[in-house]
Amino acid sequence: MRDCRGLINQTLIGSNMDLIKLIFILSLQFTQEELVYLASFGFIDAGEIKLDLKRDSLNYIRCEQETKGLFSLVYRVKDWYESTSDSNFVTKRFEKSVREGPYSAYQLVSFKNGYATYQDGDSVSTIQNAKDIISIIYWLRLQELIPGDTLIVPLHTDKWNYEIKVCVESDTLDGKPCILVIPDLHGIRAFGTQSGLMLYYNELKIPVLLKIKFAWGYIQARLTHREWR
Repeated sequence: MRDCRGLINQTLIGSNMDLIKLIFILSLQFTQEELVYLASFGFIDAGEIKLDLKRDSLNYIRCEQETKGLFSLVYRVKDWYESTSDSNFVTKRFEKSVREGPYSAYQLVSFKNGYATYQDGDSVSTIQNAKDIISIIYWLRLQELIPGDTLIVPLHTDKWNYEIKVCVESDTLDGKPCILVIPDLHGIRAFGTQSGLMLYYNELKIPVLLKIKFAWGYIQARLTHREWR
């Protein structure tokens, strides 16, 4: 972990930074982070989502999502995604295994010199600074999220390039102010659906709630555990 004592001293001397902003500076220093979410549909426990980040010169992200209990009898999901990206979360490698109801798929993609090469041999030209559907969640944490702004994010997924619009709004969650981020993913498969996704970030830019839209309603995945070092 990088020694940030000088950064802390300089910050305290140079301004009257409040405690929350100081904690945010410290939170950027981690090299590993695990986020665990409990997913629910109404009052029914639906399963769990895990996001695991490891950092050195590259970012290594693994996302796992699985339905459990009675919900799993109705709609079974067991997915995992692995993303390798640079310091700005531009994708270098992406792998996924998807099992959602009757649908299943496996994909391995390598990104190099402006091309995405798939495990079936196809090579597709990519948009500049392309991210994947998982690395976007972390890239947003590096941005200044100002309510009312719209960000344009380059995305490559399933052999297609997109420039998706991401709307930033202010909201409250459990009586506390938060930032609501809404990426326009209509028609793009993410978290088991093509219908939509909303992310709620707290004051430390940690995604504390994911709302995943399906044709029959919303799955809400609420952060229950965070571990970092």
